[in-house]
Amino acid sequence: MLSFVLFGQGDLSSARVLAEEGENINRSIGNRRNLAYSLMALAFVEMGEGNVANAGSLLKKTLTYFAKLGDSWAYIQTLTAFVILAGTAWQPQYAIRLGGAVAALYDNSDVIDQSAKTARNPTYAMDGR
Repeated sequence: MLSFVLFGQGDLSSARVLAEEGENINRSIGNRRNLAYSLMALAFVEMGEGNVANAGSLLKKTLTYFAKLGDSWAYIQTLTAFVILAGTAWQPQYAIRLGGAVAALYDNSDVIDQSAKTARNPTYAMDGR
């Protein structure tokens, strides 16, 4: 989604506009997967603006959508966003514990082929599925 790109470039206001448009469109057409991604984008904008509580609320909604959809990759990515949120909220011990739990979940999931999960495989950290 373009809103994530704009967020990464620091253009929070444009990222918000696109994420909100995406939320409205996807809600109206019933596309729950893209609605969840729009909510995640809004959560990152909220984090960028320092609105930790709003970001957490949006991520909880996102997590619920991905759980109901059975999308394990997106579910784990949302948990990773919670790790970032914890770091943003100055809770480094929680971020580290949650990050370890998310990594273990990822390593024990069917998100990627188990044979690819080795430290010697340079594509492991860059797997985008």
